[in-house]
Amino acid sequence: LSAVGFEHTVRIENEDAPGMEGMSSEQMARIISKWIRTTGGFELIVTGQKSGDGNQGKVPSLIAEELAIGCITGVTEFIPADEKGAYVTWISDGTVIRTYIAYPVVVSVGTVSDAYLRAPTIKQRMVSDQAVLELLSADEIDKNSDGKKSYTPVLLAMEPVIEKREAILIDGIDSDEAARVMSDHYRKWVAQ
Repeated sequence: LSAVGFEHTVRIENEDAPGMEGMSSEQMARIISKWIRTTGGFELIVTGQKSGDGNQGKVPSLIAEELAIGCITGVTEFIPADEKGAYVTWISDGTVIRTYIAYPVVVSVGTVSDAYLRAPTIKQRMVSDQAVLELLSADEIDKNSDGKKSYTPVLLAMEPVIEKREAILIDGIDSDEAARVMSDHYRKWVAQ
């Protein structure tokens, strides 16, 4: 990222697993959002679409929700325009959209078949080798006031699953009659 002009790059790592693996989407988003709120002064938050949360792609939207800002997914290009916003290109329902978006905003790149994000030149990569990547611990960011991890799952209760269900066997009638019987049964069930 520093090779394409980002001034400050940060990686948040989970001490218990590589990257942030082993955490749910909600845990990742909460930790990232907490760090963003404590540092302040952000304009554009760039995330990947796929991640260690089972490639669900929820983290960018959850970060935006936590911070109460907009989120654009399927981004193929973003170009800073001025201090207040950027030109963002994304694909939605097969349509390419390019417009000016005011900061702050979360943009999610990746998983788009026609993504053409600018790749750094060899010279830019060589210069960026001297750039410092700040490594932060997810554990340090997300500690409660008592010093414990707030994202550690805790089992509160367990209840057995009731596997007994009522059923009506509809056999030997045509599909129209079966639909009528099911509809009557559903209406009686709803009325209870």
